[in-house]
Parts: sequence; structure tokens; C-alpha cells
Amino acid sequence: MKKYLIVLVLVLIIAGVGVVYWGLNKNKTEIVAPNLFTNLEGQYSFETPTIWKASVNKYNSKNSLFGPDADSGSGLGGVEVFAGFSSIDNFLGSSEAQVTQKTEITLAGVTGVRAHYQSAPTRSGEQVVLFKDGNIYNIYLNSVGEQDFQIFEQIVASFKFAN
Repeated sequence: MKKYLIVLVLVLIIAGVGVVYWGLNKNKTEIVAPNLFTNLEGQYSFETPTIWKASVNKYNSKNSLFGPDADSGSGLGGVEVFAGFSSIDNFLGSSEAQVTQKTEITLAGVTGVRAHYQSAPTRSGEQVVLFKDGNIYNIYLNSVGEQDFQIFEQIVASFKFAN
């Protein structure tokens, strides 16, 4: 009887470890599996994980929104295209947000700035700002959540301009 109890306990432990391992790896797989999103009017593309959505913004078709439940009217983050700014500093200086931790980066062959921003008590996140062909491309995330940030990293790393 004691032998069967030991075997039963070992089987339950192994099954528990298997369930935990599967659960952890299931989330990692979902984050890594990408969908390519292209905004033809904005002339850029990026990859989102299958657990997120991306959509062209209904108010400005050069802009896009992304996030777990993103649609054409709202998202956790997005890409904004602005004309009329002479530089990234000019764009960041016109913002109401407080920008910190500015770092120069190169993305998709274009030099830009990566920064953390704080706007109002409840809105903060990360942004990557690029200046190309007289346009500002502001890639942003209104979240500081770890999983959201990891997905934002994937989006930024996959961002490309259309030729």
C-alpha cells in the first residue's frame, strides 16, 4: 500500500510540473507568433503577436492602433505620423508629456529617439520617435506592464518603412 501511495504522489508531482511548464510556454509561444500589419497610407509595417490586434485609425488613416483589444478607435498603443515638425526635438518639445530617459537609436535605417513619457497621472509609457522624409513617426505604448512592454519591443524591432 505504501508503495502505491509513493507512486501516486510521484505521478501527481510530474503531472503538476507538466501543467505549469505547458502554461508558461503557451504564453511565450503566443507572444512570439507574429502577424504582419501594414499601413499602406502611412507607408510602414510591423509585426504584432497573435494575442494582439492592429488596425488603421479611423480618424487618421496614416495612423495605426495596436493592443489586446485594439480597433480603429482605440488601442493600448500605436503609430502616429505627423507632418510639420522640423526635428524630433521640435516634436518632443511640443508635447504635453514629460519625456525622460531619452536614448538615441537607429531603427529601420533611420536615427531616432527612444524615451519614457509621463502625461497626466495615469498615462505613461514608452515611445520611439523617428524623423523620415519630413514626417515624424511616433511609435508609442500607453502601458508600463512587463508583458505589454515585451510585445512593444517586438513591434519596434519589426517596424519597417515601405519603399
